Amino acid sequence: GPTALGTKRRWNRLKTRVLNSSLPLIDGFRDADRRPEIPMGESDNVRAGLFDIEQNQTGYGDGSIRVVQDRPYPLYIVGYFGQYQVEDD
Repeated sequence: GPTALGTKRRWNRLKTRVLNSSLPLIDGFRDADRRPEIPMGESDNVRAGLFDIEQNQTGYGDGSIRVVQDRPYPLYIVGYFGQYQVEDD
């Protein structure tokens, strides 16, 4: 039968899902904290509801994600998910 020998596993897409939270630093980067639907001069420190933050990280890493909350606002991480690709050597 088929085996995993001779294959590379690669992350195509990684996302962090948060609920009623501010934007954390994920692997050293912060998602754009300015959205067109928020009027100028209004705070968007905490986004209501569920939203996904896509990491720009791809490649052959282990899929670990480092999240740092450096703002005095809540952060509720609901989960992580991604797309994994297997390639033959």
